[in-house]
Amino acid sequence: MAADVSVCIVTMNSARHLERCLGSLRPPATTLPVEVIVVDNCSGDGSADLARKLWPPAAVLENASPAGYAANQNRALARATGRYALLLNPDAYLRPGCLERLVAFTESSPHAAAVVPRVFVDDVCVRDHVVAFRVFPTPLRLALDNLLAAGGLLRLAGTRWPVRALHMAWGDPACSGEVAHANGACLLVRLAALEEVGLLDEAFFMFREETDWCFRARQGGWRIHYLAEAQAVHRGGGSLPLAHPQRARLWEQSTRLYLRKHGGRAAEWRYLLWHAPLRPLLWAHGWYYRARYGGSE
Repeated sequence: MAADVSVCIVTMNSARHLERCLGSLRPPATTLPVEVIVVDNCSGDGSADLARKLWPPAAVLENASPAGYAANQNRALARATGRYALLLNPDAYLRPGCLERLVAFTESSPHAAAVVPRVFVDDVCVRDHVVAFRVFPTPLRLALDNLLAAGGLLRLAGTRWPVRALHMAWGDPACSGEVAHANGACLLVRLAALEEVGLLDEAFFMFREETDWCFRARQGGWRIHYLAEAQAVHRGGGSLPLAHPQRARLWEQSTRLYLRKHGGRAAEWRYLLWHAPLRPLLWAHGWYYRARYGGSE
């Protein structure tokens, strides 16, 4: 039976996560037939061999040299034969019925280029990952977001206005709706939209590649949606630990690239100017995070 969904997974020392990730693509969690494509980014823990063992029909592509996330996902997407592609991080997994709900929604929404489920941070499914955003990043919005997050105001304010109104994230995670852009840890993409909009921009080594793709998709008249009824879990840090110092550098690099691409050098410089006074606060926030989590997941 031909698969309507091609699941694209990029691994890099992700063996400890693969069994749960791939297991969520089988019954009873998922009943739709899927095609699995794994691109292994030079893992040293046997991720590629484990993927073959856990999912024998999978197409496992091994890189000869390390590449960025966007380039790896593009390699997988080039092999996709389904009508939809599920971009799925190896440290994420689907809760029962997630894929069926994502596909059913996209089938009923012909203008939907991509749909993201509600994503929780752990098995308890109490805390949400921020995966959907009301607006696209601008220098001022990014400065406000950093100030709110590093200052702890988002956690203190909950969903109360006006703090949440200043935040780029989608409001109530229990409510579905059309959004500006979505996180790519678990994202269903319509292949027809991908063919029209183009693949991920490989200039983004890691982070912001999905933001850029959503921006281009919306420019082309497509829509991005958040579906709260579909749920997944993303533990985070599967390839690059959450408190790893390189993570912040890559995030900054990709943010500047995104602003430069869509707003010119002036937007990048405004971001740097408005971001500079926040650096001590952000450094303190990062120090606290690394001290609390010990530089690991």
